[in-house]
Amino acid sequence: MRSTKQKDRKKAVQVAEKWEAAAQKARRGELTQAASVKILRDMMEVTTGDELRAPSIAETVNGYCMCEIHQDGLAGWPSRRD
Repeated sequence: MRSTKQKDRKKAVQVAEKWEAAAQKARRGELTQAASVKILRDMMEVTTGDELRAPSIAETVNGYCMCEIHQDGLAGWPSRRD
């Protein structure tokens, strides 16, 4: 179908339905980053069979050294000894 760039009608309908669901969530103020990633992940799986690799929040946080976050995050705060 032209608007979804899909040649297979079944896939085109599925993509259109997912876009519509995303638009409805956005109108209700429910379209979060997690919901957006899930919608895109589902669309990609339906259309290409591939998996969208987007790191979760836990994977992102685990990628940081907590001691660096501690040092950077508290750099401007006065110590209790002041």
